[in-house]
Amino acid sequence: MNSLVVYRNQEVWKSAPADRWPAVSVGSDGVYAVISDAWSGEAKVFLATTDPILAAIELGKLIDAIRKRR
Repeated sequence: MNSLVVYRNQEVWKSAPADRWPAVSVGSDGVYAVISDAWSGEAKVFLATTDPILAAIELGKLIDAIRKRR
């Protein structure tokens, strides 16, 4: 498993990209990428780091911003 995905329902991959939540993916090189959407081939990268704590903090900020908009 190479991604941590946060979502609100079990069919998130079927929902519109605007309704999907960000994720953290890690590559074999040990770089953690905080991305806009784990199911899109056109996901935006918000942060790329070798520090998993920084990746978790960025993911938390993005989720908090989404929750405040709803």
